[in-house]
Amino acid sequence: MVFRDIAARETLSPPWRDILVVLRKMETRGEIRGGRFAAAFVGEQFALPEALDLLRAVRRAGEVHVEWDTLPPWLAGERSAVAHIAS
Repeated sequence: MVFRDIAARETLSPPWRDILVVLRKMETRGEIRGGRFAAAFVGEQFALPEALDLLRAVRRAGEVHVEWDTLPPWLAGERSAVAHIAS
């Protein structure tokens, strides 16, 4: 999943508006899907179809155990958001 808050954490990332143009073209071609998949984050979000299937499976399963030590560094300070997505 990609969304503005994650892209903003990258130090060498181009402006979000430039990334958004590319993501929307990819969505038009059917390579990725756009939408609002994680309620804990605002704005447009994009994901591979396989990632959406995984998110749906996690939501259906109900109980999810998050290994906080294995989260990527850019999510280290987002425990409440990750817990919200996982629930």
